Amino acid sequence: MLAPVVLLLVSNATAQGTPLPRNTVIPPATWDAAITEGKQKSQVMAILDHLCNRIGPRLTSSDNLQNACEWSREWLKDLGYDNARLDRWGEFPVGFNRGPWSGEVLAPIKKALVCNTPAWSAGTHGRQEGPLVLAPTSEEDAKERATELQGAWLLMKQRPRRSLSGRARRITKACQEAGALGYVYSGRKTRNGMKKGIVHENLLLTGGNYRIRWNKLPAFPRVQVRWDQFQELVAMLEKRQEVRLAFDIRNWFKKGPIPLYNVVADLVGSEKPNEFVVVSGHIDSWDGAAGTTDNGTGTATTLEAARILKAIGARPKRTIRFMLWSGEEQGLMGSRSWVQKNRKDVKVNCQAALVHDGGTNYAGGIVGTKAQLPLLLRAFAGFHTIDSSLPFQVTEGRQPSYGSDHTSFISIGAPGFYWKQEGNAQYRYTHHTQYDTFDAAVPAYQAQTAL
Repeated sequence: MLAPVVLLLVSNATAQGTPLPRNTVIPPATWDAAITEGKQKSQVMAILDHLCNRIGPRLTSSDNLQNACEWSREWLKDLGYDNARLDRWGEFPVGFNRGPWSGEVLAPIKKALVCNTPAWSAGTHGRQEGPLVLAPTSEEDAKERATELQGAWLLMKQRPRRSLSGRARRITKACQEAGALGYVYSGRKTRNGMKKGIVHENLLLTGGNYRIRWNKLPAFPRVQVRWDQFQELVAMLEKRQEVRLAFDIRNWFKKGPIPLYNVVADLVGSEKPNEFVVVSGHIDSWDGAAGTTDNGTGTATTLEAARILKAIGARPKRTIRFMLWSGEEQGLMGSRSWVQKNRKDVKVNCQAALVHDGGTNYAGGIVGTKAQLPLLLRAFAGFHTIDSSLPFQVTEGRQPSYGSDHTSFISIGAPGFYWKQEGNAQYRYTHHTQYDTFDAAVPAYQAQTAL
């Protein structure tokens, strides 16, 4: 990745005037070698394939996340980053691993259901088959209908909140005591796309609440069904048809505490090793699909950037710190912890923190404040020539305030940057949904961002 190199070279320098059409900061030999390596020998898709298809989704506290962190550390060590390490930032009281899941309508027709469950929620302990009936609306209703609820799936016409209220917990307890099998509720009907006029339909968004205790684990399944199929189930019940469903959902809890880590590796600077630029993405994901565009893509470009710079023998004056955060999906937990733990060092020595967390669209620009703009214009001069079909632009403005790991740096006054990403990929179609699979990644965009 050329970006951290130029930022390190121009840091604390005075940059004035209009940027040149070519980059005068990076030595021409380094520029040419990096472009050649990145374009002709790219491994970014192979990295992403291993991460998402061989390891799989990487929920914070899951075995997959730990495997991904360890694999990334060893991969970096094999490149020659002898200092690659896992940096512990915290722990969760209970771990969660998701196995295979399936659902189907057995009557009055036979049909497979597209479904999932929240993370850190109960599975079915094997295949559970039963009639579908309307969920009770009160604790009294549940008790009065106890015979009907026994061995039945309960259709909820309103989507449940992530954390159940006291009233909802009491209703659920009564349903459990009656022997009901679990709730069935609807996925999202629509979701607006990133661009005006684009609307995505029938999405299953995955979330979940990690704040659970081993001595009080969730025990009542909550199954989300694709919106259009859920409407079919509602229509069948309204026609008073006898509906039978079967679900087989293998969710497993793991007794904690579960230690949690960031992955760190340094390309040590030759002249000012204490000063550094962070190049990063978050390695954790939700687990409703493969975790590709959020954020396998950012993890892969970070690792590929580390590979390119090692391959060409780059020797930056200041350190480039490659970081893969975890716990991002639960509130930037890994980056916040690291920044706070190293607060003084970050405020004094961090020249920039670059975060790739906007999916597979390519890094088409960077936004800076008025004070930062001269430096950025000089630093990124010539980047638009790397691939003329994928332009790059430096613009004045504020960093996006929505949650990603750059805000952990901004919160203490350090320069955090979130790439301005461009392209045709539909990020909100895949973001946290059942469609966040490997085929959603665009190879040309991935290779460009890694540079």
